Amino acid sequence: MWFWKVSWGKWDAIWTYSPITTAAISADSRPVLYHCVDNIAAQPLMPAEAIDRYETELVHTADLIFSTAPDLTDRLRRMGADNVIEHTNVVDFEHFGKEYRMRDDSESSRRPSPRTIGFVGALSRYKVDLQLLRRVAEKYPDADVVLIGQIGEGQPGETLAELKDLTNVKLLGPKPYSELPGIISTFDVALLPVPINPYTRSMFPMKFFEYLACGIPVVSTRIPALEKFGDSAFIADTDEQFVEYVKVASTVSRNWRDNARTLASKYTYRERTAEMCCMLDRLLASKSGSVDGTL
Repeated sequence: MWFWKVSWGKWDAIWTYSPITTAAISADSRPVLYHCVDNIAAQPLMPAEAIDRYETELVHTADLIFSTAPDLTDRLRRMGADNVIEHTNVVDFEHFGKEYRMRDDSESSRRPSPRTIGFVGALSRYKVDLQLLRRVAEKYPDADVVLIGQIGEGQPGETLAELKDLTNVKLLGPKPYSELPGIISTFDVALLPVPINPYTRSMFPMKFFEYLACGIPVVSTRIPALEKFGDSAFIADTDEQFVEYVKVASTVSRNWRDNARTLASKYTYRERTAEMCCMLDRLLASKSGSVDGTL
């Protein structure tokens, strides 16, 4: 389901995540909120021209628009949107923070290299730089490179051929949501090896705050959405830097991990939903003439 008809207090509205729903909601008289979380048109096998056309229409129809990344905001504004509010993706902090393991600083500082390097997410070529993963596995042959997720999601036929001959790469497949905090907490370093393309330039990785909530240092390629979090992650400009940052990240102190968790605790579903619903309430009240409010 790509959109919901929601009730908030005494108000009714339509909340949609996909431009493709434009045709279905265009005849509805209720206020429309568009929550833009991806550049869907840039995904493989998508009807890009049709999506762009629908999204342009939706931008001019929506009463309120939320986006999750700077490039999405810029794209929507180029389409004519003047009511975009940018919010990052968030985390279920209570869920992912529950497995946090207090680590002694000496535990990391004595270790010559990480033992477990992990990634959680869709193992698709447009989302994951497979060659970069290979370089990490080759650089740290004594570490297990643990990959959790569906192979080829959105890209049928993907085989991860670049990784098949590496004995330290462990392809564990998808895992239940309930098990992810326990799995992530075993990582010494968590990876976001994101290739740079039109889709990823507009993404905010859900796993970023999930990793930090578990107290695990993150090494990522440089994508626009993570620029402002450079003090809380190891963001690499080159493949060589990415590979070296893995070792550096594995030696962070317990204080660094605690600070990472504190950051993640500020970006929660509970707080974000309350904030968004408050904005929706003000919008609907102003449209009904109950108040003369502005967003």
